[in-house]
Amino acid sequence: MDQMVTEILDKLDEYGIPVFRHYNRDDENLVISVDKSLLIYNFPTQELRVSFLVSTTPSHAATLVLILKEIDGISDIIVMESFVFKGEDLLAGLEATMYHDECIKIKIINEFMDEQTAMHMLATCETVGSC
Repeated sequence: MDQMVTEILDKLDEYGIPVFRHYNRDDENLVISVDKSLLIYNFPTQELRVSFLVSTTPSHAATLVLILKEIDGISDIIVMESFVFKGEDLLAGLEATMYHDECIKIKIINEFMDEQTAMHMLATCETVGSC
């Protein structure tokens, strides 16, 4: 069990993938939190389940999966639903995607409003400090 944990962590370190946290969820599952994803290794089945942050690019996801495939003790890699954090809550699947899309829309609208405000100030101010 400890050998597999070491192999996974060493492989991630070899490729410069930061490990934020790892812990045994129970006697059968190891959870590893890395950049933009969660890994859950099941000791009895030797399966590794991978869940990516909803904003993860396909190239980043594919690269991580290819790196993990290099580990001999993994029988199968299963890609699970994407996730995102909403405050303290963890959203997954379609709910995560919809929340992420809404956040992007709000950000775009806020950036547009900031630009419009700046353009208005530049167009209407006669001298610096007169507005």
